[in-house]
Amino acid sequence: MAKIKVLHDEKTCIACGACVTLCPEKWEFKEIDGELKVINHNKDLVESESDIAKRAKESENVCPTSSIGIKDEC
Repeated sequence: MAKIKVLHDEKTCIACGACVTLCPEKWEFKEIDGELKVINHNKDLVESESDIAKRAKESENVCPTSSIGIKDEC
């Protein structure tokens, strides 16, 4: 089965939390140096047809800064 990799650009992320709400298996809030950040805490590949992959793709679509990317892997 095909897999995807969920990418996250921390430099453009504004920590709005939409991804955390949609897919908490892939995203979480952490306080780093007194600042709230969104962390892609599970960098493993995800089965492309799984529920987690579908919600990760939704996160990509709703991210206001386009900080999330989905990459197809073999």
